[in-house]
Amino acid sequence: MPSMTPGRHSANDGSFGRSVASAGGRGLVLIVVAVLIGALLLNETKGSTSETSSVGVETPEATQPGATDSTQPGDPGTTGSTVAGDPTLETGATQPGTQGTVQVDARALNQVRVLVLNGKSGIGGVAKEVTELVKGFGYTQTLEPGNGPPHTQTTVYSAPGFELDCQRLAQALATARDESLLTAALNETLTADAPAALDADCIVVVGKPAITSST
Repeated sequence: MPSMTPGRHSANDGSFGRSVASAGGRGLVLIVVAVLIGALLLNETKGSTSETSSVGVETPEATQPGATDSTQPGDPGTTGSTVAGDPTLETGATQPGTQGTVQVDARALNQVRVLVLNGKSGIGGVAKEVTELVKGFGYTQTLEPGNGPPHTQTTVYSAPGFELDCQRLAQALATARDESLLTAALNETLTADAPAALDADCIVVVGKPAITSST
């Protein structure tokens, strides 16, 4: 007759209950830790989203109509508006401005050669007189004054590349002589009548007597 092996029963000393309680405690701790980790991840995700949404895109400033730098007639450094004069010599001559400063790339005064001509002004010795005036400004390279073609108004001609320098000279003369001057580019008509103009950078042709502002 086969023998019967007696079955095992839980001990009556409470060890089984303690095991169950210990396993349940560890499970609860794991659940709490998982919840905390999930909450931290959720906060970090929200923070990243907020930072991303707060970054704006800078748009370029709108350009207002007329905001581009444009040179207006009569602005410093320009020759102003065209003034009618002698049709053979003064075509394209312009009224020099009387205000503002000359641009910084103008040459030093002692580097500019100046020739003064009497343009049939009717004033004896005026070319020499204006030459001395020009020297007083600081133009040390003045040529021998002479006679030039007739002019109805004093005009300062500029050789190519000396436009700014002659503009500055014209402004100084206009102030010193209280006279309205014209400026123009050197042309063949002038050089044909006065060949010495080819050796100068700025040529002053004195026209009619100075026009003063006095009444």
